[in-house]
Amino acid sequence: MSVTPESCDQVSASSQYVVGIGASAGGLESLERLLSATPSDTGMAFVLILHLSPDHASLMTELLEKRTDMPVRACADGERVDANTVYVIQPGTNLEIHDGQLRLTERNPLPGRPNMPIDQFFRSLALDYEEHAVAVVLSGTGSDGTIGVRSVKQAGGLVFVQDPTEARFDGMPGAAINTCCADSICKAAEIPGEIVRLITALGEGTQACVAGEHSAALRQVIGTLRNVTRIDFSAYKPGTIARRVERRRRALRCDTLSDYVEALRRSDVEPGELVGDLLIGVTRFFRDASVWSKLRDLLMSQVATSPATEGPYRVWVAGCSTGEEAYTTAMVVSEALHHAGVDRAVKVFATDVHQHAIDAGARAVYPASVAADVPGDLLHKYFHAHSHGFEAKPALRDLVVFARHDILADPPFTRLDLVTCRNMLIYLRPSAQNRALQLLRFGLHDGGVLLLGASETPADETSGFVAIDRLARLYRAKPGFVRAPGELRTPKTKPSPSSSDRNQERPRTLSTSTGMSQDVLEALVQRLDPPCLVLSPSGELLYNFGNTHRYLRMNVGRTDWDARKLVPEAVSLALAAGLESIRDDATEYRIADVTLEGVEARFRGDLRVSRLDDTSHTPVGAAVFFDHVESLPTEDTAVVSADLSDAVRDRVRQLELELKRTRDSLQVTNEELQAANAELQATNEELLSSNEELQSTNEELQSLNEELHTVNSELQAKLEELGELTDDLETLLQHRDTGVLFLDADGRIRRFNRAICDLVSITEHDRDRPLSHFSHRFRDFDPVGEFHTVRGSCVAVDRRVDTHDGRWFIVRLQPIRTNERQVDGVVLTTHDITDIVESSSQLAIYRNAVLRSPLPYVFLDANATIVDVNGALAEQSLWSRNDLVGRPVRDVVMGTEAHELEQLAARPLSHADALALRVTLRGPDGRAGASANASCFLLRDAQAVKVVCAFGATAPS
Repeated sequence: MSVTPESCDQVSASSQYVVGIGASAGGLESLERLLSATPSDTGMAFVLILHLSPDHASLMTELLEKRTDMPVRACADGERVDANTVYVIQPGTNLEIHDGQLRLTERNPLPGRPNMPIDQFFRSLALDYEEHAVAVVLSGTGSDGTIGVRSVKQAGGLVFVQDPTEARFDGMPGAAINTCCADSICKAAEIPGEIVRLITALGEGTQACVAGEHSAALRQVIGTLRNVTRIDFSAYKPGTIARRVERRRRALRCDTLSDYVEALRRSDVEPGELVGDLLIGVTRFFRDASVWSKLRDLLMSQVATSPATEGPYRVWVAGCSTGEEAYTTAMVVSEALHHAGVDRAVKVFATDVHQHAIDAGARAVYPASVAADVPGDLLHKYFHAHSHGFEAKPALRDLVVFARHDILADPPFTRLDLVTCRNMLIYLRPSAQNRALQLLRFGLHDGGVLLLGASETPADETSGFVAIDRLARLYRAKPGFVRAPGELRTPKTKPSPSSSDRNQERPRTLSTSTGMSQDVLEALVQRLDPPCLVLSPSGELLYNFGNTHRYLRMNVGRTDWDARKLVPEAVSLALAAGLESIRDDATEYRIADVTLEGVEARFRGDLRVSRLDDTSHTPVGAAVFFDHVESLPTEDTAVVSADLSDAVRDRVRQLELELKRTRDSLQVTNEELQAANAELQATNEELLSSNEELQSTNEELQSLNEELHTVNSELQAKLEELGELTDDLETLLQHRDTGVLFLDADGRIRRFNRAICDLVSITEHDRDRPLSHFSHRFRDFDPVGEFHTVRGSCVAVDRRVDTHDGRWFIVRLQPIRTNERQVDGVVLTTHDITDIVESSSQLAIYRNAVLRSPLPYVFLDANATIVDVNGALAEQSLWSRNDLVGRPVRDVVMGTEAHELEQLAARPLSHADALALRVTLRGPDGRAGASANASCFLLRDAQAVKVVCAFGATAPS
């Protein structure tokens, strides 16, 4: 898109935008294209952040100033940014912007951590300019700028990325695109036009959307997203939705919002793009480091003073995005518990409504730039180097469980010790914020901790929280604060899942925490006549119906709910066989005439094990029925199970002993394997540590390679420029009559042209030879001696010399100075003045003839002032020659003739007019003297005389 003057005027009329441009290897070419396409009157300031080598002076400023009409200058500390100006970072420094002023800091990265100047500037730009911040990522390797573009996006700014297919190195553009924060991906020359177009469009379209002119269309957008993505944005602030929708509309180049609604409905990709833009997904490790430090101290003091608690320390990270904050929370909680001496497991539930973000968090692979955020000890402990950056170690990944969850539509997690919900509530309407806070409070136990974002705060009176540290946004759940169940009920209208989603729903299972499913209850109602036990698929007792307590045995001490250990020994084997049978294929297993030894009596009956299925015929448990149960007399000890004899019992006991020995042997083997595994684990950790060190070294080398590539690009551009300059200089030297000879500081020939070869006997093969080795054609002139004079005095000299063949030259010797003002040699130039000398000689002859002529002559300059007269005029005018020189012609010539002489003198030398006058000379006393006829004409000579008046014979007046 080309940039028109009208669009630039619209941008200039708004508040000033600052465009941060990040580039690394291959970035010079991209910057040249971008600046060449940028008008000089956009009203924006441009700040260029590059990976420059701290060991080399940068040529970037002088290379780029040729590509734009805007002034290009190196950044100075404390300098305020001006519109229509380009600023370039200095080598060996990092740059930030605060209150509209550039702040330079010395580059001093920590060992093992790459320097990320682009991320650092983008973050400060987002904080300082918010929605007026623009981030541009051009060619480069690595991932610098990835975190920064997220910050700019969260602040409401714009993000532009160079098309990776055009970039010389696609590492940085690709990493920026993967953040899903780019408003536009285009070629470098098209970026200025896209910036102006989007800024202009947002200035017009967003106001209309927020004002409600397109509220119906916005509702259609929200409804479409609800149906397609199952995410309801109706609780989000309308201004936020309007701005994001307007950006996507402009990106798709739809003329109206209605057109965008149709495009949204037809496209399979655009709903996901819009959701990604609406949810922003901005986060990073240890964002606001002071907050995490305070949270760590709070948790340490809290667990140290609270009674010992069993079970894991439960944490919920709501709105976790791509997982950086979830892993940060896991590290902080683990470290706090460890330093407090509390041996307690940690379980972090990380949830977000955006499935793409959840998948990224579960992968736990992050760019190398996160090394600037994670403290060094934690980075080494919880992460290992990855080909794309850093990957969380299993010890950290196992602490975090990721799940898709809508805080406004799904039930909250419960029995929580800590909840973090940072920078999510600010996008919701006030009513939705209050509801979300109530759900968070419902999930926390009394005294639990809530951590919010910097711009979020609960209403203490109504939300159930009391402030711990308002500055850090830390709050504690009030004891005894309970909301009415109706207030916590999830919305009745929830997006209906599509058919594909229904097919992916998990089967319902029996659970002691959630209760039986409706299908199982319906199956049991029809079979309640005989006593019944309901078991889980693993054989645990869940429910019992009828008079079953007389058949069950409760162990002393800790209760084991395995049904096979609760029933009599004779039944245990049959029950185990029955469960195994229905687990394979059978739906029911029967065994007749089993003896049941109860607490007070003995019974005999039939055992039946039936599989329980839900409506989709998926097994969800088992039911054990005792049919036809009859009491046995206590003295009748000969009655046993119909199919279990003493021999069978002895065989079973023998097998159990063998099984025990086998288990003991397996236990020993397992311990040996664990010991070997521990040794292998230690070796693996050492290898991982070595790999991390190698990766760190590789990153440092990569960073150095980027800097050297930038230096190489600068030098290559400078070399091309010097090549062009050399060609121009060579052309100039070889196509002029002036002789030129360059000598170095030792008087050796460095460069010369053909014209000097006529005067000094040198050829093309005589370079680097001393001038004293060659003869010359000058008379009474010593070039070598004059060279030493000029070199020693550093003052140029001019000499008028002749040659043996009668030619005359002006020879000039001038010192050659370096940038440090040191004399690096002498340049000798010759100018042929033979024609001028010959003309001067002839003119001198004619002048002498005039001065000695018996006829009067007077010479006037351009001001009609007498510059010379001959003796004849002085004699006839009664003036002395000295009195006449310097006088105006009016003092010597009377009447109007003097005025005519003044007019003639004022004419240009090219004028060819002449005057013939009858003049009367004025004497020293002012009286009229002799009269004569005068011929007056223009003339140039060495003294710049313009008018010559030749008088004829004079006669008294």
